[in-house]
Amino acid sequence: MIIAGLIFEGWELQDLQSPLSILAKAASKSSKDVEVCIVGETKDPKETTAHLPVIPKYSFTDCPQIDVLLIPGGAGTFIEVFNPKILDFIKRQSMKTTFIASICTGSSLLAKVGLLDDKKATTNKMLFQQQCQYGPKTDWVWNARWVQEGNIITASGVSAGTDMGFDLARKVFDNQIVDELEKDLCYSPLSSSDDPYSELHSRHMTFFQSLYWKFLETFASYVFPTIINAAGSSRSLIFKKSKSFSVVLNNSFDSLDVAGVLESMQSLVDVYQTKLISMSDELVVSGGDSNGSINDIISVKCDIRLKNSNFCEDSQYIFFPSISPQQFNLIDASTLKDLLESLNAREDVKVLMCGDVWIKKITSFLGWNAEFNSQGWANQKQWFIAKCGLSSISASLAIIHESEGEKYVKTVATTMELDTRLLPNGIKLSKIVQSVPVPVGEGAAIAQTVLGVAGGIASASGEAAGDGGIGKSVGEILGGVSGAVGAKGDIAGTAGQVVNITKGIIDLVKAAKARKAAKKAAKEAALNAKETEVNNAGVSPIANQQKIAVGEIAVEDTENENQVAGNENQMVENGNEVVENENEATEN
Repeated sequence: MIIAGLIFEGWELQDLQSPLSILAKAASKSSKDVEVCIVGETKDPKETTAHLPVIPKYSFTDCPQIDVLLIPGGAGTFIEVFNPKILDFIKRQSMKTTFIASICTGSSLLAKVGLLDDKKATTNKMLFQQQCQYGPKTDWVWNARWVQEGNIITASGVSAGTDMGFDLARKVFDNQIVDELEKDLCYSPLSSSDDPYSELHSRHMTFFQSLYWKFLETFASYVFPTIINAAGSSRSLIFKKSKSFSVVLNNSFDSLDVAGVLESMQSLVDVYQTKLISMSDELVVSGGDSNGSINDIISVKCDIRLKNSNFCEDSQYIFFPSISPQQFNLIDASTLKDLLESLNAREDVKVLMCGDVWIKKITSFLGWNAEFNSQGWANQKQWFIAKCGLSSISASLAIIHESEGEKYVKTVATTMELDTRLLPNGIKLSKIVQSVPVPVGEGAAIAQTVLGVAGGIASASGEAAGDGGIGKSVGEILGGVSGAVGAKGDIAGTAGQVVNITKGIIDLVKAAKARKAAKKAAKEAALNAKETEVNNAGVSPIANQQKIAVGEIAVEDTENENQVAGNENQMVENGNEVVENENEATEN
């Protein structure tokens, strides 16, 4: 049996790695012959939004038939949904898979190839309306943690894949194995109908949110690479980051630990730079089930190798995931002693260690008689220890709460659609008011920046297509929107203006299409006239070649104009949909 996770540039780490790790842990306990692996379009490392570049074992060209295929979401889906190679791979594999499951916005890839037509499905609740557009024939279910119809399973946002993973493990293996696994991981999964985020999020986007996402979709290839690489970058969009978060990896690291903790840092990507540090002799290390036989399901390319105890003196948060006892024994004893002593001497650092091996080492080193709380973690000064992957999420959130404040914990929880039982004590989530994609005030400046960049791209695109007029006009309109947002601060008060602006964009595009159609007709008429003149007069071989060259240029121009027209058609459709969404919101 082959269980595989599909990755691409910008995949969401916990979407895939949590359910895949759960299946790997169940496989380790099973007598079945199971291979758990990663597949990508190529075998180049594929970066996650949390900064964990993973090297696929298989590419699309050499991948065998998969029995259980998991497809994550993430920022990359906004680009991959238009990638014919990945869509073709999913469609081919789906013909013989036993199960195929998507998590979060991975549902858009299933919907795009028609696998969700006339079926029930769910998706990320924060982006529910935006995602539903990819499956117009799908019966989208709002109140569901995950949905199964036949052999196709779709899970809600991010951590919903964890709950779905336990249920899928029961179908692939057996109940006794999964009961034991739940006990090992100190977790009781939510049921398919138990979805707290369908009550916390609003099902429908506001007009401004629809407009915001339409522009992000239009300029996805420009915007999302920056988002995808944000966690590992030393700079935010504007400033140099002031803090760093170091992840210390060795072969056989626990992939479930890493998925949960790195994902919990997502709300802090503008503040912390994530650094991956290898304790191995090589930069590439493998991880999986640290306590089982399947401990090499992912291969990760680290940033640097551990050379001495000062490797993370600039880090404020350091994470050691679980590793196997065999690999731990390979660590140089003097290096490890120096490392622990240097960290213990610092008061400006938080250190999280997971799993029995690290717990025994640090409690012995500190003479610490640790008492674990109900969430499975303990704390003494700068040291935090957690029993397993899911309890490490709670410990990580406690560190974030202590260091950065409650709002960051709430942002993590709502973005990850996290089981609220994993939150620090006393933190309660309230209904999330869907108003605008960025807050008023400081957020207005961000809105102006985003729309200004979009305007610049629109202008550049227009000039490249040979029609700087429309590009400039759209750019000015986008600038007008950003000005309204920045000046007013009152989003609701500008809604009517923006509806008219959107209609203006549609009219501009239609006018541009009419002009291009006229130019195309004129060129074709001129070319026909030239051919008639040449044929009547008789031509030399050289003149005939010139005639052919003129024809090729005209054909190429026509193809370019057809492509531009296709882009303009998409803009018209997007604009019409935005207006329709606003009308629907008004009626509601």
